[in-house]
Amino acid sequence: MQWIEGDLIFIQMGDDSDAISTVTVGWHGARLNHMGVLVKVQGSDWVLEAYPPKVMLTAFTQFIERSKNSIGKVRYLVGRLRPEWQHLIPAAIAYGRKHLGIPYDNRFL
Repeated sequence: MQWIEGDLIFIQMGDDSDAISTVTVGWHGARLNHMGVLVKVQGSDWVLEAYPPKVMLTAFTQFIERSKNSIGKVRYLVGRLRPEWQHLIPAAIAYGRKHLGIPYDNRFL
């Protein structure tokens, strides 16, 4: 699959029975507990995410690596906005980039 800027990457980190996964229903019953937005940085794939300790850009491969289960299988889903909504992507990414470095809100957990 060719990734495009603005793709939504949903992953499952850790145990399938954590609090967020238990109450989040994913596509076809997939367990999910974290997500980010794919952005391009000098032609490379990165993920804009809020992950302790702050809002940051994470290399795509590192982001996906976090989704591995105990037997090494990666667990992720990719969502893409319909064409009629894709014009909103640049503004959404710009908004997210303005928040880079802001501390992660641990109370949200």
